[in-house]
Amino acid sequence: YIDTERFRPLDIQKEQNRIVFVGKLEKQKNLFNLIEAVSTLPVELHIIGKGSQEEELRQFSKEKGAKVKFRGIIPQKELPEELNTAKIFIMPSHYEGSPKALLEAMACGLPCIATKVEGMQHLISHKENGYLCETNSDSIRDAISKVLEDTELQKTMGEKARINVEQEFSFEKILEKELAVYKSL
Repeated sequence: YIDTERFRPLDIQKEQNRIVFVGKLEKQKNLFNLIEAVSTLPVELHIIGKGSQEEELRQFSKEKGAKVKFRGIIPQKELPEELNTAKIFIMPSHYEGSPKALLEAMACGLPCIATKVEGMQHLISHKENGYLCETNSDSIRDAISKVLEDTELQKTMGEKARINVEQEFSFEKILEKELAVYKSL
């Protein structure tokens, strides 16, 4: 479940072109394509997390001239504020299970971009509660550009994302679903 009291929209200033990713710095997360995508955009990518590809990713971002800040691990209690200062959340993974970081960003009312892959395309309805793209850098770049340019789309997707998480992934909803399973047995 997602703690929708902790992960919620906060009344704090968003940094204009700040994009945030939260997760492990591993091959599955497709971060080289993300860095390639942002290298030609007027954005600053904040990568929150650690992993085996960190040094390679740092070097790649320097080579590409991408504005990337590697933030390391941020305590869970500070994550809602970090998410709320971003303009967009992005998860460019090759595959996912049930990505909690994506759901937490949605709970914060962030416009979220995710790749059209197993584990995410069932959570995101394109241009409704999020934006779906392919895993290649051109598609990721195009998605970021389109979402950044359209403030109305950002607002609508963020609002619908929050509602979706409250209706499907809050503690109360998950508890209801689990109780229904027990009752059916």
